[in-house]
Amino acid sequence: QIVLEYAYRRSRDPACSVFWVHADNETTFTQDYKAIAKRLGLAGSLDGPELLTAVRERIEGNPCWVLVLDNADNLAVFGVGRTRPGADEKRGLCDFVPRGPVGTVLWTSRDRRIGGSFV
Repeated sequence: QIVLEYAYRRSRDPACSVFWVHADNETTFTQDYKAIAKRLGLAGSLDGPELLTAVRERIEGNPCWVLVLDNADNLAVFGVGRTRPGADEKRGLCDFVPRGPVGTVLWTSRDRRIGGSFV
């Protein structure tokens, strides 16, 4: 409820972009990033890590943004608890979460470890 209210209030600012991503698993995360890519006018030929990186970079380039990562209950998907990935291993989704001084990432999760992992 608090996250929803915060996102709503920020969305009322025309300069601020609000994005909502279902972070249950890699599939829903990627599907929502594809929808964001379309909304941001990114080329339809992008896929996989290139798409995820392009979306992250475009969000980071906004003057004001909020990204809600909803239901991030499986922290392993984001690379928590892993050592450096090997050459044949997938990157954690955390690599595709935008960062920057003008944006906010809000995580919702039932896993209490999230605070120590990403905050």
